[in-house]
Amino acid sequence: MNGAECTICRSGGYEHAYDVGPFTIVRCTTCGHLYVWPRPPMEEVQAIYRGSYFANPAFESTDDGAYYGYRDQAEDRPNVERRMDEILARAERYVAPGRLLDVGCGLGFMVGTAARRGWDAHGVDLNADAVAWAHEHVSTQITVGTLDSLDAPDASFDCITLLDLIEHVADPLHELAPVARALRPGGVLVIVTPDAGSIVSRAFGSHWLEMKRAPEHLHFFSRDGLTRMLSTVGFDVVDMHSIGKITSVRTLLSDLKFYSRPFFNGVERVLDRIHLADRVVDVDPHTKVCVYARRRR
Repeated sequence: MNGAECTICRSGGYEHAYDVGPFTIVRCTTCGHLYVWPRPPMEEVQAIYRGSYFANPAFESTDDGAYYGYRDQAEDRPNVERRMDEILARAERYVAPGRLLDVGCGLGFMVGTAARRGWDAHGVDLNADAVAWAHEHVSTQITVGTLDSLDAPDASFDCITLLDLIEHVADPLHELAPVARALRPGGVLVIVTPDAGSIVSRAFGSHWLEMKRAPEHLHFFSRDGLTRMLSTVGFDVVDMHSIGKITSVRTLLSDLKFYSRPFFNGVERVLDRIHLADRVVDVDPHTKVCVYARRRR
């Protein structure tokens, strides 16, 4: 229908699911996958990830206009790396440390964490500013670009991670093809993405925080949908679990500002006064999933 195609089952049939601002979320009538349609021009979507995406001053503004990215991910580095360490510890149940590639690595925290655990760790990201920061503070084994532009040899990595990435790309199934080629048979792929099938996500509907990020987020996967998509490109899911965020209260509030910046700016000021805004919390509302999948031999 009108050029639409589900990334999981390749059906063109869809029905209206939600309106999120000027964007429409549709549901595949064959498999139930949720995605943004019509899709905005990818040049506009990719422009979101340039410049100040990882330290966006718009989070501190007082209006409710559209904004994307992170308040200041570098400030949250110790907390993010704690979660990365947990992800790798679980991945190492299925694959021994070897060569690792983090696609969409941002500021490089997974690359740095993996290197400390004994991996030969590499990263790639579209954001040149983020890569420059990572070179100075984390690792020089990070490249500006995409997996395609990296032109990695076949079967050259033991583990590839796509953390908060797959929901951002136009065609996730197409994106996974070079991942499968670059990963050795028996190697492990780790994906973290919002879980559209969770009770909380379904209850919030169009008010779900991850859905309010459209068109930064173009796809919203269920666990069943992820399993089917991965199987199509030669992966078997070996583990899957809910994953939350270790973060400061301040960063947690920056996420909630998607609902109302003026209100949550006020909450942040109050918590600053009573010295609670920088307290670290471990929060898991069961709205994200971490998947470990092994490439078939």
